[in-house]
Amino acid sequence: MPLIFNRNTSLRLSSARDNFDVTFEQYSSSTSSPSSSSAATSSSNNAIAPENITYPVPAVIHNIFIGSKDNLRPSWALAAHACRTVHPDWNFEYWDNGRAERFVRRVYPGVWPTWKNYRYDIQRADSLRYMILHHYGGIFLDLDLLCLRPLTPLRAFDFVAPAAYPSGISNGFIVSKPKMPFLAEVIANLPKYDVSWFGLPYATISFSTGCHFLSLTRLMSLLVEPCTSSQRRTDPFSGFYGDLAIFTISAET
Repeated sequence: MPLIFNRNTSLRLSSARDNFDVTFEQYSSSTSSPSSSSAATSSSNNAIAPENITYPVPAVIHNIFIGSKDNLRPSWALAAHACRTVHPDWNFEYWDNGRAERFVRRVYPGVWPTWKNYRYDIQRADSLRYMILHHYGGIFLDLDLLCLRPLTPLRAFDFVAPAAYPSGISNGFIVSKPKMPFLAEVIANLPKYDVSWFGLPYATISFSTGCHFLSLTRLMSLLVEPCTSSQRRTDPFSGFYGDLAIFTISAET
């Protein structure tokens, strides 16, 4: 079945529509479960699930560093420690050069030639996060992102990513269940978008593996999937401006 935006008509998580407190104030800041004051319903309705309901997204956080270890920053270790502190029962996976190469070569051999020949390390890091989340699921965090509260409430959704400014999707923080169809589409597009944009590093990275690439893949899928006139938008990313806007996709069965 085609991918749809959560509840068909909006790209944002909503308290009224999704039974989700976008401020996180209703959720405990010291445990991994929602507080008793928050309403809890089935995760099949994309709402916060109680502890006895299995979340579609596994309790694992992935961090990636591709490149020379000389470029590692002490602040990144502090960020990782903060996330471990508020997620004591979660698994944490660290992906470096060697582990990444073995994984891509073994699990995504069709992407391996493109991946190994990328000009920039950030292209390998960008594309690797899509493959890891597609294969294993979980939460990807950029190394400079620290956790102030448990991320458990977001595990009730199939796919979550923050909005990019002025529009589109950011790839620095992604929540996804395993085998998410949208990520399969993203991975399939990697070789097609592997082009140099006039030798400009930022443009080349962003449009081949980064935020623009991710956003364009979603835009193209919207253009080909069937939808009613009430669902059709002149701007598929409208309504998802600002730092607090969160983009979700659900996979219909």
